[in-house]
Amino acid sequence: MTKVLTRSLLPFVLLALAVITATWFVINSAAFAERPDLMSMASTIDLTLLIPVIYFLCIRKSRIPNITVVPVFVLSMVLASQLIPSDYHQTLDYVKYLIPVVELSVISFILFNLYKTFRAYDHEKREQKKRQGFLETVTEATTKAYGQGAFANAFATEISVFHYAVIGWNPQIEAPRGDRYTYHKESGYFAFLGVVLFALVAETAVFHLLLMQWSNVAAWILTALSIYSLFFVLGDFNAIRKRPIYFTEEGIKVRIGLRWRVFIPFEEIESVELRIPDKEKEEFANFIVAGEANTVINLKSEVTAKGLYGFKKTFTMLALGMDNRHDFEAKLNERIKSTPET
Repeated sequence: MTKVLTRSLLPFVLLALAVITATWFVINSAAFAERPDLMSMASTIDLTLLIPVIYFLCIRKSRIPNITVVPVFVLSMVLASQLIPSDYHQTLDYVKYLIPVVELSVISFILFNLYKTFRAYDHEKREQKKRQGFLETVTEATTKAYGQGAFANAFATEISVFHYAVIGWNPQIEAPRGDRYTYHKESGYFAFLGVVLFALVAETAVFHLLLMQWSNVAAWILTALSIYSLFFVLGDFNAIRKRPIYFTEEGIKVRIGLRWRVFIPFEEIESVELRIPDKEKEEFANFIVAGEANTVINLKSEVTAKGLYGFKKTFTMLALGMDNRHDFEAKLNERIKSTPET
């Protein structure tokens, strides 16, 4: 991810800033006052078309999906409407005719990829003897459909967010019967969730009204982001309910809502302790949803957890906030002791 930011996004940001700066100087120059029609047309083209083209050229060989050119184009339109004087928006009005074409292209792109993904998902689901969970299944499906890469991970994340937020309210648990453990009931997560939802709704309404006085487009962009955040919070909530930590014959599957998932073989576990980790002296992966961790799993070697949008985290110590931690410790110790060393 750091390489992507350095090799693709950093050059784009620098070039885009150069274009914006040059355009600002042109708009405020004497030349603009002398030939406003010509200069406004050139400035509009630079802001609305040149910046997206630069972005595409910077990211086309990276793992960043090409579809991300669309939000860059939209933001460029917003920027042009703010920088160029309103009396000289003629060219910008013509460029706006591209918006329906872009919208139709995006809708077609999404529908095609949803069709392709759910065909792969249906095939993947039929091949599995035991369903491991929607998130895992759709991730494998997108990987088979699009290969390893940022697009497959991002698409799997977005589908999962809306799946759990919209149709994830049924009581079915995505784990086999047996030793499975929750991690949200005793941590104050429900109170935390209530505060987050209240703040999200209230602040969205207030900021929407305030931004409307400055820019309708900015106000609706903020509102759209807030609505997405609401879907994400609800999706993560249902995923936390439906995706407990559980034991398999070979190890432990740790799944923290939509956020993180990792499989740890029993033979890789050094010990399990019921304690709060020392944040100042110990390095660990903190997989709690609210409150403080109460359980620490020490590993013999590094394992890597997968997260949202393909992010990864490597660690040798894992901190959890378990509900039934005493039973969890006892059962895990039993499994560790009964597992032959390799």
